[in-house]
Amino acid sequence: MIFTRIVRYAAGIFLIAFFITAVWMPHEQAVIPDGRTAVICHSTERCITCRKIEDITRGIVDGQNGKVHFVSLEYNIPENKAFAEQFNIGTATVILVEKKNGEIVRSVDLTEPIWENVNDNNAMRSVIENAVIRF
Repeated sequence: MIFTRIVRYAAGIFLIAFFITAVWMPHEQAVIPDGRTAVICHSTERCITCRKIEDITRGIVDGQNGKVHFVSLEYNIPENKAFAEQFNIGTATVILVEKKNGEIVRSVDLTEPIWENVNDNNAMRSVIENAVIRF
């Protein structure tokens, strides 16, 4: 009886927190700086795979000693619609982008190689790392 009440209370708190985060928290347009940037694209609701892709990518970018920027971008919000449409984003992915004077001059879409290796962390890490180094 007490356990059931605790579970219901916790579920209610979770739903309230989710609602506040999803509805009332402001979304921001991702700002991609000039230079080379690894853009991790994800939806507002994030799954374990999205978080794994982000963690691996962030670790690789952190190892580049500032040579590559890292940007997290919610592709399903209006503020980021132009970027999502430009790269035809519909799932979690990484897009490597180089900008000069505010214009994208080069990009690499890692969607296919990431999802081909989604069940093998080492292979996915290798794909992302090799792409970042070559970029």
